[in-house]
Amino acid sequence: MKYKIVLLCIVFLSMVKLSHAQVLAKIESFKPAPYPVSDDDEKETYDYRIASGKPVPSTFTDLFIGDIWQRIYKDLHLFIPIAKVNEPAVDSAFSTYLTKDWSKIAGYLPWTHWNFIRSLIPEQRKTLSKEVVAYILKNGVQD
Repeated sequence: MKYKIVLLCIVFLSMVKLSHAQVLAKIESFKPAPYPVSDDDEKETYDYRIASGKPVPSTFTDLFIGDIWQRIYKDLHLFIPIAKVNEPAVDSAFSTYLTKDWSKIAGYLPWTHWNFIRSLIPEQRKTLSKEVVAYILKNGVQD
């Protein structure tokens, strides 16, 4: 009986750890609430760029990374080189999505990314921050 309880605890802890791993990959299939259409906008910048044939990063992950980098560089004025990106800078970028109204945030997919970051619990955002740093160091930032 004791071994079964220990085994169940190990399985449970493994599942919890796995649920926090690979948070960045979830952006590829994330579906936000319907876009709040206004007199000025019917869709996000990404959608307008696609419709007009303008270039965009090749994956939703690269779109997300580009928007996070824009927060770091343009909004927060943390003029760090890509090779020196760090978790505190990424965490600060996430704070923009947690403290600002989505309509006041620039980028390819501000509504989607605002909803994505807000859908995560703090532990998942911490994991995401690590994954974003690793991704940028490995792949750079597309724009």
